[in-house]
Amino acid sequence: MHAKALERTLAMHGANASAVDVVIRKLRDAFKVSTGGRGLNAHDLLIDEIAYILAAYAGSETASRADETLARLMNLISDETRPPLAKHWTNDFLVSLQLILRGELTNVKEVRIARNFDFAAISYADGREVQFRSPAYKDSIPGISGAAFRSDGVLSGALLEHIAFLVDEGE
Repeated sequence: MHAKALERTLAMHGANASAVDVVIRKLRDAFKVSTGGRGLNAHDLLIDEIAYILAAYAGSETASRADETLARLMNLISDETRPPLAKHWTNDFLVSLQLILRGELTNVKEVRIARNFDFAAISYADGREVQFRSPAYKDSIPGISGAAFRSDGVLSGALLEHIAFLVDEGE
């Protein structure tokens, strides 16, 4: 999947296409998304690059700070233990997002990424939720369980499945 195809797909699902474009440019400048040809010569994004773009877009209050957002999200870990019978599992948030995009973590209801806290969560259709936070907030994050205002970007399971399908099909 090329960057423009991802941008179009996200726009079809309600994302602001120009903001996605800014996110991609900021991540290219930060060397988190590779540069290459344009148009017909554009390279396919790798799964980790797609995960970075999705996470930075959903987790950024403004697209121009996508590189800072991604740096913050790279630190998020879960203290969950491997679920029984789980074939694929990690406690790293961005690697978990990559596993979802590869179709290796399934039954995802949604991925929530806090824009104003070092926090993310993956909710599953069976009601399970895995929370990821910065090691600095291992025990608690102010405002996550309290009454503080939290702003989240949400990636639906359906959107992630659709992108995974397009990647698998070589779109």
